[in-house]
Amino acid sequence: MIRRFTDVPPRRYEAVRTRYYGTAPNQYDYLASAPLFGGKKWVQAAIPFDNYPIPFRLHPSMNFTDMGPYAAYLDALDRIHSSNKYLVPVLPAILPCRGQATDTKPPITEEQTYLEAWMNVIHGAKGIIWFPYFDQSVMRWNAMKKFSNQMKTLAPVVLGPEPYRTVTDNSNAALKRVDTLIREKDGSIYIFTARVTEPDPIPEAKYQGVEPQSITVNFTVSGLAGNAMAQVVGEGRAILVRDGKFTDIFAKNAVHIYKITAPRLSSPQGLRANPLN
Repeated sequence: MIRRFTDVPPRRYEAVRTRYYGTAPNQYDYLASAPLFGGKKWVQAAIPFDNYPIPFRLHPSMNFTDMGPYAAYLDALDRIHSSNKYLVPVLPAILPCRGQATDTKPPITEEQTYLEAWMNVIHGAKGIIWFPYFDQSVMRWNAMKKFSNQMKTLAPVVLGPEPYRTVTDNSNAALKRVDTLIREKDGSIYIFTARVTEPDPIPEAKYQGVEPQSITVNFTVSGLAGNAMAQVVGEGRAILVRDGKFTDIFAKNAVHIYKITAPRLSSPQGLRANPLN
């Protein structure tokens, strides 16, 4: 069982904030769990992860002055993976509705629900748990259905091995951040991208950063020579890729999936494919 900050007695909470338990930085220690078992964790099979950035953005695990709730959430998810040597499957839960009927904060939107699903996948989730409880009068069925339908065909791609080929971009700072995942399957390169869009600030939140309406992002795919076309999955458009470089525009909460099928895919630098005898 993972205990929340609110379950930790006040004196223990102060210890969490002032002592170092092997996390870096320790003020972002996920849910104050580091001191509860001597800093050690044992897990079996898989780790379910339920922390909801929109309805619980004022919770101490996500309410910081220097990062928004989505950045804090993804930071925790990444450290769950790294702390377990990337060997244990993580199954994040998403709350696709209002947290409580009495909650006065803006509820999660269709766009945020869809974005959260893909951000979790891009950050290594092996499955998604929908947690449609509390106030079901605001349920984001369309976003859930859209993601579920896409995964019927894309699950074998995202669950495939990490390729030698890499993708980089120029959008890695707060309020201009796009996260990526690259995979290869059946002669095609797939690049999954999500703009980490912090929610509009509310007065009670410590983080008050405001996202621009759109950002322009430049991508570079290694080992790709000549011209190719990147089909943007589900959007009915394509982008020219020249020597592995292409550019696209991301609105708030945007998710774009690119499928590149080139006439000639060169091996990444330093690698050579040898013919079979």
